[in-house]
Amino acid sequence: MEQKKQGKNGVFKKIWMVLISFGVMGLIAALDPNVSGIGKALAQAKPWWLLGAFVCAVMSYVFNMLMHLDICRIADIKMTFFECATTTMVGFFYNALTPMQIGGQPMQVFQMRGYGVPVGSATSITLIKYMAWQFGVVLIATVGMIVLEKPILALGAAVRTVVLIGYAINILVFLFAAIATFNPKWLTATGKRALAFLKRHRIIRKEASYAKAVAAWDRVMSDYAAAVKLMFTRRLRGVLPLMFFGFMEIVCFLAVTYFIYRGFSLSEYPPYYVILLQSLLSMAVSFIPIPGGAGASEGGFYLVFGSLFSQALRFPAMLLWRMLTYYLNILLGLVFIVVDGLRKNRRRAKGTAE
Repeated sequence: MEQKKQGKNGVFKKIWMVLISFGVMGLIAALDPNVSGIGKALAQAKPWWLLGAFVCAVMSYVFNMLMHLDICRIADIKMTFFECATTTMVGFFYNALTPMQIGGQPMQVFQMRGYGVPVGSATSITLIKYMAWQFGVVLIATVGMIVLEKPILALGAAVRTVVLIGYAINILVFLFAAIATFNPKWLTATGKRALAFLKRHRIIRKEASYAKAVAAWDRVMSDYAAAVKLMFTRRLRGVLPLMFFGFMEIVCFLAVTYFIYRGFSLSEYPPYYVILLQSLLSMAVSFIPIPGGAGASEGGFYLVFGSLFSQALRFPAMLLWRMLTYYLNILLGLVFIVVDGLRKNRRRAKGTAE
């Protein structure tokens, strides 16, 4: 009974997270005097450019999945194409529903565990993927900080501060992921120090529980170290494709805004300008502790892209952008989760019948 109650609460929380984002867009629509022309603006948009925006959004999933497949191939981890695709979309789904996008990686590990992948190997996949993805984020954001110095100064002190903080946090996260990937012994020691800290402050009270946690951590890190070692025995043949896939995933995600921009018959700013500007917005809101960056993303879009879109086009552009970079994650992720659940139920039913 208690488990059912917790499950319902979890569902309600996810629904509320989505409703918050809808509520923020509704508030922006109510305050925007030009929102009445949204129908006309969307009707005049060029469909081929908007289709290009949709393709870019989908290709960001594809490149993430290619990273997953490539790591499995290199590290000799057996996962089918459907399992890799489902694990990828589970990550996007839970990233959209958790603050600072922290839920995707743990749920991917849990998903892969259900496919028979050891926790250590699953952890190595998610961490290596994250490092490759973060490499793309930091690289593009660094170029943006250099090239767009004047637009950043024009954003105002508050927005500029948020962008700089977001950039600094992304750098630190990338360094942590890189050290953890290249030096599993450091990660093992760090994890044990964290457990010792919890025991010292009586968060872990029982000695048996502490010993069990340390033993479990050692097992996980043993699998993780083996998977990482196998990964890097392939050297550049293993690392460079992953960095490329991570870079392309970010480029496709950021290019959605440019295709929407062109879809409204705008062409004053070149592709690199829009993409780099979008990288600054994404970097600024990625670590704000709100699920999906609800509120911060919508408001940030108005502030950052106010000079690119006219007042009449600002809300339609923001609406399309959120649909393709946020709600599409939830929709497609949910489809894969449901299909995966049906497949598992079918296999259980078949096993029971046999």
